[in-house]
Amino acid sequence: SPASLNGVSPLWVHLMGQGLVAYGYRAEAAELFSRLMDAIIASLKRFSSFYEQYDADNGLPVGEGRSSN
Repeated sequence: SPASLNGVSPLWVHLMGQGLVAYGYRAEAAELFSRLMDAIIASLKRFSSFYEQYDADNGLPVGEGRSSN
C-alpha cells in the first residue's frame, strides 16, 4: 500500500541517528529521535501497542502492532 512506502522503522532511525552523531550532526539526530518518540508515545496512548513502522508524515502506526499489555 502507498502508506507503507512512507513508513519509518525505529531500527533504521536508531542507525541513522548514530551516523548523524558520528559526523557531528547532534541536533539533527536529536530531532529525528524526538519525532520518532512522539509517534511511539502517541501510538501507545491511542492503541496501547508498539508498531513496526510509523508514517513519516503523520506519525500514525504502519504494519503489525505488538500489544504493550
